[in-house]
Amino acid sequence: MLISSCRSTKFIDQNQALVREANIVFKDDDINDQANLRYQLEGLISQPPPDKFLFIPRDYFFLKNQDPGDTLPRQNFARKFLADEAIIFDSLLVKETAEKMQSFLRNKKGYFNATVTSNYSVKNQIAKTKFTVLANDQYQVDSVFFRTNDTEISQILNEIEGESLINKNSPIDATLFEREKQRIFQALQDRGYANFLVNNIVLKGDSSNQDKKIDVLFDIAQAEGSEALKKYEVGTINIFTDYDQDRSYPVIPSRVINGKNYYTMKNKFIVKPRAIDKQIFLKTGKVYSRSDHYQTIQKLSALSTYKFVKVTPSRDITSDSIINYDIYLTPHKHRWISDLGTGLFYSTLGRVGQQLVGVSLDGSLVNRNTLGGSEKNELLGEVGLEYSISNLAFNAINVGISDVLSYPTQVDYLGLIGLIYSITNTSTALRQKYEVGTSTSFSAGFTYQDIFNLYKNNTFNAKATYQYDTGKNWRISFSPTGFNLLNFEVRPGFADIINRSPFLERSFKSVVFTGLLFKDIAGIYTSPESPRGFSWSLITNLELSGGEVFLANKLYNSIAKDDINFQLSDKLDFANFMKVEAEVRLHQRINPSSSIAGRANVGYASAYSGDPAVPYIKQFFVGGPNSIRAWQSRELGPGSFSRLLITPDTTQQFYQTGDFKTEFNIEYRADLFWIFEYALFVDAGNVWTLDRDIGRPGAELTNFFNQMAIGWGWGLRLDFSYFNLRFDFGYKLKKTFQTNVGGGELTYFVSPIGQGIGNANIAINYPF
Repeated sequence: MLISSCRSTKFIDQNQALVREANIVFKDDDINDQANLRYQLEGLISQPPPDKFLFIPRDYFFLKNQDPGDTLPRQNFARKFLADEAIIFDSLLVKETAEKMQSFLRNKKGYFNATVTSNYSVKNQIAKTKFTVLANDQYQVDSVFFRTNDTEISQILNEIEGESLINKNSPIDATLFEREKQRIFQALQDRGYANFLVNNIVLKGDSSNQDKKIDVLFDIAQAEGSEALKKYEVGTINIFTDYDQDRSYPVIPSRVINGKNYYTMKNKFIVKPRAIDKQIFLKTGKVYSRSDHYQTIQKLSALSTYKFVKVTPSRDITSDSIINYDIYLTPHKHRWISDLGTGLFYSTLGRVGQQLVGVSLDGSLVNRNTLGGSEKNELLGEVGLEYSISNLAFNAINVGISDVLSYPTQVDYLGLIGLIYSITNTSTALRQKYEVGTSTSFSAGFTYQDIFNLYKNNTFNAKATYQYDTGKNWRISFSPTGFNLLNFEVRPGFADIINRSPFLERSFKSVVFTGLLFKDIAGIYTSPESPRGFSWSLITNLELSGGEVFLANKLYNSIAKDDINFQLSDKLDFANFMKVEAEVRLHQRINPSSSIAGRANVGYASAYSGDPAVPYIKQFFVGGPNSIRAWQSRELGPGSFSRLLITPDTTQQFYQTGDFKTEFNIEYRADLFWIFEYALFVDAGNVWTLDRDIGRPGAELTNFFNQMAIGWGWGLRLDFSYFNLRFDFGYKLKKTFQTNVGGGELTYFVSPIGQGIGNANIAINYPF
């Protein structure tokens, strides 16, 4: 009945049809990367099947609401947000598509003997098309040659030959050849040839060989009257540090630094010229470089003081081989900015039976040019309050304040970076690359948190961090120095619980996290999206506390012939632990309106130097809106342990953590209509303790699969472009322990019946 009522063909003429299938069949079994080739050929289909909305072809909504009288709000809504224009099947376009595919294979992919045939069938006004591809063998590169009538160009080509993307036996592929032409273009533009273009590279091939091999020639010849092979160098560089197009600047610069002219209309520069100079890669007398030009724009645009940056090259009037630069820096109107925000949330804690409402207030005060070198200082504050509607009492409060001072360049505050450069004999160019590519921040703050039924803690922290952008999809964050003072106070009711678990009891203690030369390091790699819509990223993090204290303690004991442990007081000790975490994220775009995303995460933490446990706040947990969504945050684990198996108390909040974590997620995402999206997901994972915990039986890893929790669910998302508001509903599929539901046999699996709407999660942006 549903299929009949949503049949698009009832809106078209009897002699018309709609395309519902378009298949590509390969007759060759040995095609290299057949999936990618199929994806490219699918893009050539003139009449592809329409996308679907809830399994209904979107052209149905177009056809159903196309009459002039269809002006009701629901009809307008359907046309605007649900419909795709209906495409009436045309048999001539089937043959045309086959010809395009054949031409693409022969002219772009090196299958010079390829043939593509087509056929179609029409039944009940539904058309199905089929394209049969016989690619035959793909031709390959035999030898690669470069030809030019310029001696210096020839020398450059010899220098970069080892970086070539095309070698013997490379496939004849137009995309690969274009990438190689781009590589040569970039190399020549970075060596002074400002007017050289990709079009100046002519690609030629000799296929006289009989073994399906082709000799490839990259011909770089200068046409008569062309300046493509003319070399340029940088001339005068003028920097207008407080540019206003309605004002004229004096002829004489206010300051000259490293051959660059700095101008200002005021008595004092807004930003110190030396701070600006570090962000400019262009140098007078240096050979023109395209990379220097764009990197200068990128680095100047990153300065918090300036709103607009414009870099304008021009020919020198006295020499036609010199390029002068005018750099215009337009500052923000206001040096200070402030922001104030509020938040409100409501949640129900599952079996705990609590209904919570919370409110938060956060604000920031930012100075864009704190010390005159475009440093940014951020003063941040936050207050949050949580109230239990069920108990008519406040549940938690947190207060935090922090200050972050950020420098746009590398600050060698310990003097160790310069020492490393000297020892390794690092070149000046490489030093500048690291110095300018790195930003430095110094932060300090205080946080107070009180969860009334569990514990309260206050934390003082200070940290120095380097952020390095490699420019090649990698971002690295390194904190050599950091100190945290953590003071715990456990509530009496919760103390009774953790006293039964030595693991938990040892982790709730007041400690100091230390790191003088190494605190933590994190790296993020993000791959570019492939032509087939696939991308991936890697996120890694390593944290160490107490390393220097541990070594100093060992050194002292060896000299003093003693065996003591350094300790600040009887109630305050140094935290000695190592924590490492790695996460891989995968994303595959299926079509413009849908995709599949996946994540795998693993974490490991361990105490050392005689410490009994990793501090609680540094342990791993799972559950919640960005983890395993069928369970609450900190509800799962560790291992097969469940608090409800040993106590009937359902009013206690969740607090479970562990030393080892694994988590796997997969999610299908698709557009619904307008700004609405939907998702279907499966989550799995758990946490474990490294050692046996007598207070929590089954907490250690004994059987990986049996102790793995699995949940599934669906989500509704609102895409507001700048952020995504997410509503996810998770349902338990497999628990970490066995129960006998309804008196039946013991089982790990959970029926969806009786779970209601599931575990509701509300969050901002995608979980991964």
